[in-house]
Amino acid sequence: MGVSWAHAENREEDGRDLGDNGQYQQWQINLLDHIDAVQDEVSHRMDFIERELDVLESWLDYTGELEPPEPLARLPQLKHRMKRLLTQLGKVQQIALHSST
Repeated sequence: MGVSWAHAENREEDGRDLGDNGQYQQWQINLLDHIDAVQDEVSHRMDFIERELDVLESWLDYTGELEPPEPLARLPQLKHRMKRLLTQLGKVQQIALHSST
C-alpha cells in the first residue's frame, strides 16, 4: 500500500497528522482571539456611535431643528461630530466586509 501502519495510526480521519495537533489547536486559539478582538472593536465603535447620536439628538428640538440659543454656533461642532460618526461607521462597514469574505 505504501503507507506504514505507524504513519497511518498517526493520522486523524480528516487526514491531519496528529503531530500537527498542537499547531492546529494554536491556530484555533489564535483565530478565536482574533474574532474576540474584532467583536470588541466593533462593540466599542458601536458604543461610540450611539453616544454621538445621543449628543446630536440632544441638540435637536421636537421639530428636528437645532435648538436655540444660537444654533449656528454649534455648526462647527456638529460638522466635526458628524465626520467622526461617519468615520466610525465606515470602519465598522469595512470590518463587516472583511469578516464576510
